[in-house]
Amino acid sequence: MPPGSPTPRASSPRVSPPPVTSDGLRDGDPFVLATLVAAHGGDVLVYAREVAPPDEALRMAAAVFVDLRLAVLSGDDLAEDVDAALLSATRRVAARQAENPFRPGEHRRPTTRTTVCDRFPRLLTAWADHRLPRADAVRLREHVVDCPDCDALNVAFDRAETAYRDGPPAELAPEETGALVAAMALASPG
Repeated sequence: MPPGSPTPRASSPRVSPPPVTSDGLRDGDPFVLATLVAAHGGDVLVYAREVAPPDEALRMAAAVFVDLRLAVLSGDDLAEDVDAALLSATRRVAARQAENPFRPGEHRRPTTRTTVCDRFPRLLTAWADHRLPRADAVRLREHVVDCPDCDALNVAFDRAETAYRDGPPAELAPEETGALVAAMALASPG
C-alpha cells in the first residue's frame, strides 16, 4: 500500500433480519414485528388506501397487523407462509372496514339495499380466498352488474388486490412504520 493511503476499513458483517415466524409474532419480538412491517407494511397500506376512506387507511393497515398477531396469539400457526396469512388478514379487515367513498357518477347508495349489498365486502373476501361456492360466485357477479355501489366497491377491491400483488414495492414513512409496529406490539387477545 503506498504511503499516505487510507487504511481500508474492515467491513462490518451485515446482520440479516430475523425470519418472521409464529413464535416471533406470538412473543412480540420487536425485531420480528419490525421485519414484518418493513417487508409488507407498504403493500398493506396501499391495499387499505384503495378500499377505506382516505383518512382511515393507516388505521385499517394497523388493524391488519393486529388481526394477524391476534390470530397467532390464539393458536394459528403461519406454517411459515407469512405472505398468504397477511393477505388473508388484509382481506378480512378490508371486508369489515371497507367503505366506498367514491360513488360512480356521484350516485347515492340505492335506497333499497339487499342482503348481498350488506354482505358484499365479506363475499368478495370469501371469493378471493377461494372459499365461495361456484353458484354463489355466479350470483355475486350477476349482482354487481345491477348494483353500481357494489360494482364500485368491486372495482376498489380489484385495484387493491392488483396493487398489493403486482404494484411496485411501497415505502412507508417512519411514522407509519412506527404506528404499525406499535399497534402489533400492543395487540392482546383480551
